[in-house]
Amino acid sequence: MKRSEIIDNISSMSGVNREDTKKVFESTFEFIMQQLVKEQDVLITGFGSFRFGKRKARKGIKPKTGEVVNIAPRNVVTFKPSVPLKEMINGKRDC
Repeated sequence: MKRSEIIDNISSMSGVNREDTKKVFESTFEFIMQQLVKEQDVLITGFGSFRFGKRKARKGIKPKTGEVVNIAPRNVVTFKPSVPLKEMINGKRDC
């Protein structure tokens, strides 16, 4: 689903006009991104958590050539769904 489709659906579900919905939607994700850039985790109760992490440098192997290469350290973001969300996805709970 595209961003514009999400905004349209939220607007029709909430009864709030599209422009206001778009502002709130974009502000929410801008805030989440700012927190992750500051290396802060973001927990949305009932939905899940976005976690900031660091990967150490390591050695890897190119599958095609077998060559050993160095993989640089990097920052990563992971998402862990909440238990209620997992249950909904697996049909154990109603939406």
